[in-house]
Amino acid sequence: MIIWCCCRSWPRRVCARTQRCLALDDEQIGTVEARVLERAGEQTPAQFRQSVKRAVARVDTRAAEERHAAAKRDRTVALHPLADGMVGIWSVHTATDAEAIIARLRDLAGPTAEPGDERTIGEREADALISCVHGTCGEDGEQAPGGAPRCSS
Repeated sequence: MIIWCCCRSWPRRVCARTQRCLALDDEQIGTVEARVLERAGEQTPAQFRQSVKRAVARVDTRAAEERHAAAKRDRTVALHPLADGMVGIWSVHTATDAEAIIARLRDLAGPTAEPGDERTIGEREADALISCVHGTCGEDGEQAPGGAPRCSS
């Protein structure tokens, strides 16, 4: 499969970009592979991604709305264990929903830390997410102990 091939020779992030092939059947994947793999070794990762994107568009002739509806059915949230007792959360959303999630977390985290708050923006965004899950974040912008956003929900 094309995903396996690119993972062997390029960083994992390139492999993730070619996941658009996952919606294809085996015959369609074979067609995409035949179109892109011959030149893959001479291309940069960005060029390879574009080649895959173009080849998939030629092979998967469904309308964009139909492909989006099919992709939307694959929304998910999953946990990925990390070192030192940490876990990453992977979620898949529509682009509009993902942008709204990030915008809300960044808004709650604030552009700068309050005086005495040593957390990075990433830490403040992670804390904002947890506060939302626990129902302690809202519109009032009041900060909970430790600098986490508190909301009136």
